[in-house]
Amino acid sequence: MSGRHTKGGCFALIAGGGTAGHVLPAIAIAQALVDRGHRPSSIEMVGSERGIESRLVPAAGFSLTLLPGRGIERKVSLQNIGALLGLLRAMGRAWLLVGRKKPRVVVSVGGYASVPCALAAAVRRIPII
Repeated sequence: MSGRHTKGGCFALIAGGGTAGHVLPAIAIAQALVDRGHRPSSIEMVGSERGIESRLVPAAGFSLTLLPGRGIERKVSLQNIGALLGLLRAMGRAWLLVGRKKPRVVVSVGGYASVPCALAAAVRRIPII
């Protein structure tokens, strides 16, 4: 496979994170793509501002975009209002990011940041894994 991509675009956008259970598989997928001939610059990682990806992904040599917000609590609380507002902001940023990067595929590994990116990809008819 070639690491070719359109100007401003990328081959794969890998979204998700928060914990090592999401981030480490995302890095493994990105590395597997590099091992198959894609340039690291053709892979965009997306995570949460509150996750460990801000340390692990750059150390692995991949670019990272962080989305704002936090997860929604499983009970009724005032904090969920802020979480919903953060989710809306993250949705807007993901929409713009997916539109700007024009990935050929979006890989969702779970976690907070995966939802906005997967929804943006679905609406834009970009394949999701």
